[in-house]
Amino acid sequence: MQSNPISFSAGPTHLGPRTEKALHEIISSGFLSISHRSPQFSEVSKKAIDGLRRQLKIPNDYHIFYQNSSTVAWDTVLQNVVAKHAFHFVCGEFSKRFFQTAEALNLNAMCHETASGMAVELEKAKIPKETELIAITHNETRAGLMWPFEVIKRLREENPQALLAIDVCSSFGGMKMDWTLADIWLGSVQKCLTMPAGLGYLICSPRALEKAQHLKKKLPAWRRFDVLAEKMKVYQIYETPNTLNIALLAKLMEEWDLEAIEKETRRKAKLLYTAKMDWEPHVKDPHWQSITSTHFMVDNAEKWHKKAEKANFILGRSFDDFANNGIRICNFPSHTYEMLEALLAALS
Repeated sequence: MQSNPISFSAGPTHLGPRTEKALHEIISSGFLSISHRSPQFSEVSKKAIDGLRRQLKIPNDYHIFYQNSSTVAWDTVLQNVVAKHAFHFVCGEFSKRFFQTAEALNLNAMCHETASGMAVELEKAKIPKETELIAITHNETRAGLMWPFEVIKRLREENPQALLAIDVCSSFGGMKMDWTLADIWLGSVQKCLTMPAGLGYLICSPRALEKAQHLKKKLPAWRRFDVLAEKMKVYQIYETPNTLNIALLAKLMEEWDLEAIEKETRRKAKLLYTAKMDWEPHVKDPHWQSITSTHFMVDNAEKWHKKAEKANFILGRSFDDFANNGIRICNFPSHTYEMLEALLAALS
């Protein structure tokens, strides 16, 4: 009997054996029938939050909130901390959607757009002084582009008046973050955290909470930062939470070794970028090449997909202008070095 194919698409990620084992343990434990207002739930939720702080080195004064997804988190952030003016760096599909969310909320949203796969030139971005929030997507999965932290640091230093929000959906959990570089970090769990989809998160600095309190925008209770903060004092949320994924997060964080994971992520990325294959990275500047979601240009994408499928692998597909000559290979912690070696052998 053929085993399930190993997927290298951008998400949900391939679930590794540790995640599958933890899921079975949770399902058989009876936890999923426990009230999400009970002390038992709060205890497990606390383990998840404490685990994130401990293993990912999140500062104690930064608030961690659950969200339904990173898409919901875009809306939550914009609704709470922007009265009028938001500025977005658009480098691909997901940063563009973040910007479009701001437009849909009738904010005075501006953007600096960079062609797919091209490094961002900060000096060409004209950020107005009245900007309240600058938003970037750290890792653009469709483009294979990842912002270097030194560039983010320069962006921060040159625009101290604005809050900085970073979407880290496809890098959070796979590499270390310098939390002091931004006021708001957001994403969801189905990529580098090696979990099924259905749970997002917000990580907010005291400065972000203060801005929300100052604006006092009229929002539904479940969306407001102050309500989120109050509920999280007992590790709960206003609405019904994703109890399965919260319990899974708690279990995975027990042994999450971020230093070892980042080292292995970089080793696997080097394997992909230096492989003797008939492809070229979509992002030419090595400083901007993603280590968690690589994108390669090929002669005939469908041919590469068929090769992979024959060996029981699934490649990520490219879209729009790159649908016919682009492939994507994600490099999340659940993808082992041996899996990638086997994939490259199948594609050779």
